[in-house]
Amino acid sequence: FRFKEFAQIVGLDECAYLEAIYADLQGAASIVELGSGYGRALGWLEAKGYAGKLFGVERIAHLAAFLDMQYGHCANIICDDIRSLLLPNKVD
Repeated sequence: FRFKEFAQIVGLDECAYLEAIYADLQGAASIVELGSGYGRALGWLEAKGYAGKLFGVERIAHLAAFLDMQYGHCANIICDDIRSLLLPNKVD
């Protein structure tokens, strides 16, 4: 995916922004990544061993299918538009 290449070029793939707030995220019972794209945050949280529930929301069907293949074992992937999204559970 070109999104992943772009993230590497501009330095987003290192997830420094998540590292900065991870202490606050660790205690969350559930986290939703809106506009998951290729799953940068989902992958990072999985690698960190985040123990809560993860949700990834992506409106583009082929990206949602990719996310489900990559992260379906650790996240509930939802193919929907965030403007009309009804999450199945409350998220932190």
